[in-house]
Amino acid sequence: MVPIRENLLSSAKYDLKVPVESCAKDMKYIVVHNTANDASAANEVAYMIRNDSSTSFNAAVDDKEIVIGIPLDKGAFAAGQRDGNAHGIHIEICYSLSGGTRFDKAEKNAAEYIAKLLTERKWDISHVKKHQDFDGKYCPHRTLDKGWARFFKMIESEMKDDKKETKTGAKPVPKQLYRVRTSWSDAKSQIGAYAMLENAKNACPVGYKVYASNGKIMYEPFKAYTVRKDAADALNIRKGPGTNYDVQGQITDTKRYTVVEESAGVGSAKGWGRLKAGGWVALDWVKKAQRR
Repeated sequence: MVPIRENLLSSAKYDLKVPVESCAKDMKYIVVHNTANDASAANEVAYMIRNDSSTSFNAAVDDKEIVIGIPLDKGAFAAGQRDGNAHGIHIEICYSLSGGTRFDKAEKNAAEYIAKLLTERKWDISHVKKHQDFDGKYCPHRTLDKGWARFFKMIESEMKDDKKETKTGAKPVPKQLYRVRTSWSDAKSQIGAYAMLENAKNACPVGYKVYASNGKIMYEPFKAYTVRKDAADALNIRKGPGTNYDVQGQITDTKRYTVVEESAGVGSAKGWGRLKAGGWVALDWVKKAQRR
């Protein structure tokens, strides 16, 4: 869907350009027009707003956007007949004077927009009318030249696509993003959101965690640890991105070792272990130490 924006008629001009009896609960048609001009949607709406003619419409559609000039809960003086004016949402398709690729794109955008309006209102396609149905004017002229039944099929096709998206009634599943934060509740601490868990892990510094979109912790880097016999004889064990930490260092004797936080004193020991000479201090051993 191309962008939809508003450039609304001033309420001071409603007496001139809006049928007094029209209101949301009485709307029953979507009325299709061709502008018989080669101006953009923005220019069509701007001209409708500033001129002093009663002729009006609700929205104009071109190849790039949809511009609403009169709120869709109000009619417009567009169909030459009271019922059509007061109870219709009037859509002008741009670039119909010369036709060509710009008109074709505008017409396709109009079909998609009309399908959206029908779906939102739970209306079937019988609510779509052409200007000609009310006062006999050959409008929308270029759309009629190309085939009204063809345009109906374009709308029906767009409506089928809408139904495919909503038939289960399920809300679309948001894309899973892994968020790097100090805590799930502190969104301001977020330093990144990643589609790949490994990328999130690699960007996750000590003090942060990786959360899934539901707030579940997926990864928490371990602090830097030291395995030491005493303060002077240490094997440094660090957990961080982009490095293989399966094996950290070789033990050369059978003495008892403690695991402490990096730069902390011996009194902050997290655990201990006794390994035989020639054994390896492995990451799982550090993890167990951290859990103590």
